[in-house]
Amino acid sequence: FMAEGPWPAFGTLTGDLRLENEVLKGTIRNDTGYPLTDVVLTMQNRFTRLGDMSPGETRTVDLGLSSLQNDQFGPPLSYRIYQENTTGAMTREAEMKSNIVSSVFENTPWASAMSSKFPSSSLNSLSGVVVLAWLNQAPPDVSVTGSSLSQQTTALVYMSVDYDLPESGPISLPAGLMPGGI
Repeated sequence: FMAEGPWPAFGTLTGDLRLENEVLKGTIRNDTGYPLTDVVLTMQNRFTRLGDMSPGETRTVDLGLSSLQNDQFGPPLSYRIYQENTTGAMTREAEMKSNIVSSVFENTPWASAMSSKFPSSSLNSLSGVVVLAWLNQAPPDVSVTGSSLSQQTTALVYMSVDYDLPESGPISLPAGLMPGGI
């Protein structure tokens, strides 16, 4: 079964990010009490893998954002993040993660619930920064009275992280960074 909701005792992922000449630079820190696996930072249709992060660990971010408008076509971001080779083949675990991310963010009934938390209901068109990570534990604890229970947990955690613009001087925003339409 699937459960979705806030986890107040989880902690947070904190970022010190800034946009510099069409590149998102800075750091992300795991300020939770949990080891996180397959941590990915996304912005618009771009992503960078940060790898596994132990509690208290910090990773450097350097995500190029030029030519964002070229990312409008092709496979969805959830697929591209977990596609492991150029043939498009995925392991079962990667396919499961891709499906979970897609079901939460990409044009599903779940996505409409996210619109209050993120600027858009689609991960592909988010103008903000979202960090995705995975855990093999999460509430609620499940038990069945009188039975032993085997449990495998695959938990997606995600957080929106702010970034700063330069305080002075010229600012270069990559084409496609700011959504618009007629």
